Amino acid sequence: MKILAALIVALVLASGCADLGSPPEIPLPELTVRGDTTSEGEIAECEIELSFEAQLPVTVIYTLQGVTATAGADFVAATDTVIIEASDGTGHGENHVHVEIPLLQDDQIEPIEELRLHIVSATNAILVERDASCFILDDDGEPYMSVDDINVIEGQPAMFEVMLSKTGIAPVIFDYSTVAGTAGAGVDFEATTGTDTIPIGATSTIVEINTIDDTTYDQFETFSLTLSNPRNGSLLDSVAIATISDNDPRPSPSFASEIKPIIAARCALSVCHGGSASQGGLNFGAIGYHDVVHATADHGPIVVVGDGANSALYFKVTTSPRFGSRMPPGGPYLSTVDIQKIKDWIDAGAPDN
Repeated sequence: MKILAALIVALVLASGCADLGSPPEIPLPELTVRGDTTSEGEIAECEIELSFEAQLPVTVIYTLQGVTATAGADFVAATDTVIIEASDGTGHGENHVHVEIPLLQDDQIEPIEELRLHIVSATNAILVERDASCFILDDDGEPYMSVDDINVIEGQPAMFEVMLSKTGIAPVIFDYSTVAGTAGAGVDFEATTGTDTIPIGATSTIVEINTIDDTTYDQFETFSLTLSNPRNGSLLDSVAIATISDNDPRPSPSFASEIKPIIAARCALSVCHGGSASQGGLNFGAIGYHDVVHATADHGPIVVVGDGANSALYFKVTTSPRFGSRMPPGGPYLSTVDIQKIKDWIDAGAPDN
């Protein structure tokens, strides 16, 4: 009996798991829900989304509730269950599901109406948002006016498209003005106010705002366009954000203050690639510059200096790893900002800065 017990202990230690207690806790994703804005007679689509691919199936029960909209008159009432299947471990699983809500047509002139998708319960997920609103646009009265967010490269004009939900029976006139955000008026864009018209038969027009080129790297800056004082139409979405992307060279991220902290917090852990752990043949040691740049794993060096795309330190934390599963195993995964920092640092020659 003593020999058998000794063999069991030896096998457990050899497997790297000396804890005979509870199995490791499975991380649960956060669950949020997003609404929609759609015309009556069409299908509204709400989205139930997870913060990362779950290791267990997520079962969600939801119900539809009228706020100013009426079930049976404006939308089809429903209580239902949806399931987001567990990840298959390849990093290509689902982390969201769409809920389709049929909206009913009528011939009454009505204001914008609201219904709510309410999450009753969710298993194997942390419920962060329980409710999302869907807005129903009337298609019997004046057209609704909206403007979408845009992206623009600095020095190029920001082209805001102002759109109508349908053609008007009279020209639709509106005023507009710019509002500074992280981008400064007169520094990053030209402050502008004006009036524009969408003629009969048309459903959109372009409002053009000039951005200003400079030599300072700012990464991303924003300003907004605000619509006001509509004539022969109604405002649905009156504010749009313009995100200005810099066209100047990006400085290399700092190894000491940016890259090393990411590796220390998310990679060089005692169960992965830190301490005595060498999962996949990789250990970061003291996480010094040479420990990282010259690190090797079972598949070879993890940093190809000057080539971030082909460096395992980068592609193993992306949504499409070249081999194996995405790191860290099961999430939560690195932010897109941190992933880009790793690639930029390697592309810049992986400097010791």
